[in-house]
Amino acid sequence: MKKLFTTFLLIISLLGGLFTLSSCEKKITKNDEAVEEIVTEDYIQYYWSDLPIGQTDYMYIRYFLGIYDNLYVAVFYDWKSKIESGHIEKIDEFEFQYSSDTRIVVWKNHKFFELNEAYEKGLLNLEQIEIIHKEYLRYEWPEEIKNMLKEDYLNLYWPEKIIAGIRITTPLGNYDSMYVGLFYDSYTEYIDYTYNHSDESYFDKEIIGEYEFVYKDNFKIQVWKEHKFYLLKDAYEMGLINDEQLELIYREYNKA
Repeated sequence: MKKLFTTFLLIISLLGGLFTLSSCEKKITKNDEAVEEIVTEDYIQYYWSDLPIGQTDYMYIRYFLGIYDNLYVAVFYDWKSKIESGHIEKIDEFEFQYSSDTRIVVWKNHKFFELNEAYEKGLLNLEQIEIIHKEYLRYEWPEEIKNMLKEDYLNLYWPEKIIAGIRITTPLGNYDSMYVGLFYDSYTEYIDYTYNHSDESYFDKEIIGEYEFVYKDNFKIQVWKEHKFYLLKDAYEMGLINDEQLELIYREYNKA
């Protein structure tokens, strides 16, 4: 009888351990494609579960902003959010100025919080908000920065042209006081490069490090530093951009 009782207690203990394990949150230690897929699927289910599948294709993680105490923080592009360009969310001294149809969300265990909500609930502290703000400014550049880059670009390449012909279509990061972005230049076809023509358009491919970058039409990745511009390949070969930064730029470029 004593042996049966001991066996019963052992079974109860094992079951209790299983339930404890099943209730634990899965620890997130890094961002990768698998994690992004889970977070994106949860986002769609959380906010837009009633939308047809085709309409959710335009909802995705635009920028990853970090993991903080198992909280996954990212900028989502969401065409249904109707967030206007220039919308500002302020937390203490830190301002987050949004581009159109983008917002910062905080994901934890299949639930979502707005950034301000996560802070007010005590999920994020002010030190973490400061880090998130710094990461955010790496990709979401203030208008005064964009205008300065475009003016410097014109002064260097086309001093007689107007700024309307230049667009920074996609910021790709801010690294050690260098701004890296995808530029559209309507005034040039980058004649230093050979294009492969197709029926629809023309493309330029170049290998930088271990990555292949494919450009369309008049687009090129430019690196700005101290009012000077460098093509990405030149910046990498000169040592301005290192391997880790190049990997981040490549990932962001392929999301664009």
